[in-house]
Amino acid sequence: MTLSTEYHFRRDQCVAVRDRETREWMEEHRALRRRLAGALQFKDGDAKLVDRPEIGDRLVFAGGNFMTSIVIAVERPPREIVARYDAPRSSAQSTS
Repeated sequence: MTLSTEYHFRRDQCVAVRDRETREWMEEHRALRRRLAGALQFKDGDAKLVDRPEIGDRLVFAGGNFMTSIVIAVERPPREIVARYDAPRSSAQSTS
């Protein structure tokens, strides 16, 4: 989770993206269906790519030059949200 966006993953694949303010699912986000390559971690003036993201890191996606803003939380979504990942988007968007 970043300040403005939730990134939902199944293993290392981004399966859903949601705007944190509007709670709307973002069907056209460039992270969708991309593999998580790792996280860019900044410590002691150095930056390095790590496998497992932590708070303060930036998510880095494979297949394009895309990196998120800083991760502010790592949470497991409720089961009812996970169940909707494979549902048609119109029903997934209708509830928050």
